[in-house]
Amino acid sequence: MTASTRPVSDMVDAWLRKQVPEGVCLESPDRAASFEMIPVSDLIIDGHYQRSMSAKGRSTVARIIAEFDWLRFGAISVVRKDGKLSVVDGQHRAVAAAAMGIQDVPAMVAVGEAAEAATFVAINDVRTAVTPVDKFRAKVAAGDPDALELGAMLAELEISTDVLPGIPLRPRQTRSISVLYKLIKAHGRGIVFTALEMLTDGQPDNADALTSLNIEAVTIVTAKVIAAKGDIDRLATVIEESDFEQIADNARQLSKISGGSNKSHAAFLLLRTYDKGLKGGRIGSSE
Repeated sequence: MTASTRPVSDMVDAWLRKQVPEGVCLESPDRAASFEMIPVSDLIIDGHYQRSMSAKGRSTVARIIAEFDWLRFGAISVVRKDGKLSVVDGQHRAVAAAAMGIQDVPAMVAVGEAAEAATFVAINDVRTAVTPVDKFRAKVAAGDPDALELGAMLAELEISTDVLPGIPLRPRQTRSISVLYKLIKAHGRGIVFTALEMLTDGQPDNADALTSLNIEAVTIVTAKVIAAKGDIDRLATVIEESDFEQIADNARQLSKISGGSNKSHAAFLLLRTYDKGLKGGRIGSSE
């Protein structure tokens, strides 16, 4: 051991040891994994939660091929199920290996279908830049209660989250998973469901109807109208007749002039339209 080298164990201090959860069983059978050299021909990609191969992903695979080195390749993570090996982490490397004609690759192999999606979430939360949509789909596959609730709601409304990164949205598509989680927690499933239903029904041909800004603004207004025992049908008509692109532009301008968030200004503009012409029963379009 030279002066410039030291054992890994020497890098561990008391603070790091305290980060290990009390009572955790690192050798628990359901967490067990083994290192193996596995056939590339046995590898599969589960589309229920794994990322789709975008143009950027293909470029990543091409770079791996061009700069191939076993040390940089490392070990992929897989779960054994139904006689096949499902890739949890290392999809691009696995595809690169297949393209190069490599027969076997190093892998950490776990067992159990439930572990598959959950491991994908854990790995990518820490290491990999994946979209909230990818994590959402993985959590649905892993049986996460909040994800299942959101997934059921989106399915009932026929709203799709199957959107490739960098590709424009189509009607009834959204990437706004994080916002939806937040809104459900703040306002409840019923109000968020009603807001999404009015947006999709009122803006059926608007590819950008389900952006984060629109969803947040409509949910905020829906919550206020319901709390004030207002006319929800009137609000639905306002949403149907509104130009949401113009609302977004106006909200951004208001933010520049007076500060505040775009969503608050967009909600204000919708409420102002709702209140217009009402002699009584105004919700109050002031922030």
